[in-house]
Amino acid sequence: MTPLVELDSPDFPPFSETPLSPRARGSALFYDVDVLVDVGANGGQHTAWARECGFDGRGISFEPAPEPFRALAEAARPDDRWECHNLALGPEDGEIDLHVSRSSLGTSVFEPNDSHAHAWPSDVVEDVVRVPMRSLWPELGRDQLLLVSVYHNAPVFADVLPFLAERGFSVVASEQNGGDDDQTGQMLMIDGIFRRTPEGS
Repeated sequence: MTPLVELDSPDFPPFSETPLSPRARGSALFYDVDVLVDVGANGGQHTAWARECGFDGRGISFEPAPEPFRALAEAARPDDRWECHNLALGPEDGEIDLHVSRSSLGTSVFEPNDSHAHAWPSDVVEDVVRVPMRSLWPELGRDQLLLVSVYHNAPVFADVLPFLAERGFSVVASEQNGGDDDQTGQMLMIDGIFRRTPEGS
């Protein structure tokens, strides 16, 4: 069996059976990808990591919360192939309420449910602000991905997979994000990378 290799990237679990380095693994994830769409980009951590892995395509980041967006805009400022937008994505153009939590990572257009409150009791909603919402699916072939069952009325991962598969996307990687329910062991959050393959390939 391949020995466990400790990875120094915060984007991956601390141990993995893959012999690849974090950079090599990241390069494989972004192979033949020319546009990276990051929805709920926070401060731009994932696109910055993709750049470190050698991704040189177009980056498009969306972050509706004002304070994280300022950090995102600053991160993207020196990169002329990385654009960022202070808005939410959804099924149609308009406006939507954003539940701003104490931790920016818990901020969502969906209201947190009991699972979220149990797992992160200190991460309470401190404000609700009205933000612009835009639908970009016709232009980019992308849609809002909210892959966790810790928000009221949010789609769960099992719903998202067939939705994306019907539109030509396949899972490239998924990593647990944030923890799980300490009573049931249920995974609560996950980060996913999906690649859209050209038609006929």
